[in-house]
Amino acid sequence: MVLQNIQHIIGIILIIYGNNCNDCQATPLYGRDVRLAENNEFPFVVSLSLKSNNIESEKNHFCGGSLITYSHVLTAEHCVINKLHYYDLVIKVGSIDLRNTSIYRVAWWITYNQWNVNYNDDEKIGNTSHDIAIIKLYGNVYSSIKLGILTRFPDKDLYGKKAETAGWGRTEVKKPARYLRTVELFTLQPEKYLFKNFINDTAFQNNFFTEKFLMSSAKPPAYLGCGDSGSPLLINKREIIGVNKGTCCLVNDTSTINYQNLHSSVNYYIRYINDVINL
Repeated sequence: MVLQNIQHIIGIILIIYGNNCNDCQATPLYGRDVRLAENNEFPFVVSLSLKSNNIESEKNHFCGGSLITYSHVLTAEHCVINKLHYYDLVIKVGSIDLRNTSIYRVAWWITYNQWNVNYNDDEKIGNTSHDIAIIKLYGNVYSSIKLGILTRFPDKDLYGKKAETAGWGRTEVKKPARYLRTVELFTLQPEKYLFKNFINDTAFQNNFFTEKFLMSSAKPPAYLGCGDSGSPLLINKREIIGVNKGTCCLVNDTSTINYQNLHSSVNYYIRYINDVINL
């Protein structure tokens, strides 16, 4: 797990962990209620993997994603940008077992920041802490796959609701996960949960916890980890409300540590998503 951002604000430290598998420092997706996904439970959840002939294909997985059309995958920006060429990456589809998937090549991807610069005709939005991307496949996946559905609900109607995520993040003993795993979560209102402990720092809020993000937790705890970035935060099994970003660690001045999961809000980025899949 790679440390993505650190902000020091009057004795309180916020740490956001991404999920680069080169250096996992935080916990994997784990918790008492984490379980193996059932066949066809999340048919639209896919693996972003390095191209390789390794028969143990789970070792090549590094992020997740969601099929939102038959040729577009929604994922996290930090999974692809400045790390890969298109020809290094394949998308694995169609099975909870990474050794039994169909493999698709990547034609291109466009991150939110790239879209904002090159395609957004409205007022440009600052290049601050956006972590969402869309990958275009060569060809379509088979039409029998049930696609993920982009949320119909505003975020304010989702706070406190039951949700879930699914991914191939590393196991509790930090081994690559061959089979898809899932866990139930509930959503949190970021500003209500976090800002009660923070000073009124507008720059901090604009860069981190505004309407761009959702947070989630579980009782007993369950956390995203290495390999879970890019996978969806879901309600009603198929409705995508967020894209996994990482684990947020709050350390306050009394040394109390709180971990929560952080997700890019689909509602906030819906115009970008619709524009890109219609290019």
